[in-house]
Amino acid sequence: MLRFIINLILIIVAGLLQSATWFTLAGVKSDLVMVLVLVMLMIDHDWLDRLALILLGELMLQFGPRPDIYSIIFLGLMVISALVIDLVSLQPYLTLGSVVVAATILMNVYGHIPWSIILTESAYNLVLAILFYTVLKRPYGQKISK
Repeated sequence: MLRFIINLILIIVAGLLQSATWFTLAGVKSDLVMVLVLVMLMIDHDWLDRLALILLGELMLQFGPRPDIYSIIFLGLMVISALVIDLVSLQPYLTLGSVVVAATILMNVYGHIPWSIILTESAYNLVLAILFYTVLKRPYGQKISK
C-alpha cells in the first residue's frame, strides 16, 4: 500500500513539473507523466493498481472539463502498453524502451507535430524512462523480469 501511495504522489509531482515552463530540453517538453506511468507499469503487476495509476496520470494531464481525443489516446496507449509489458518477455530495459518510444510517437502523430520534434521527444522520454526505472526498481526490492 505504501508503494502505491508513493506512486500516486510521484505522478502528481510529475504532472505539476510537466506543466512548468522551464521543464524543456532544446525547446521540447518531455511527457513526464506518460514516462512515469510506463515505468510504474513495468514495476507494478497488479492490474487494479495499474488502472488507478493510469487514470491518475490522465487526470494530471486533463486540462478541460471533459475528455478530448488525447485523453482517449493516452488511456488506450497505457492499457495496451501494460498488456505488451505483460506479454512480451524481453529484457526489461528493451521492453521499456520499446514501449516508451512507441507510445511517444503514437501520442504525437495525431497532433501533426514535425518528426524532428517527435524524435527529440522520444529520445528525451527514453532517457528519462531508463533513469526512472533504474532509480525506482531498487527501493521496491522485487525482481522485475519474469
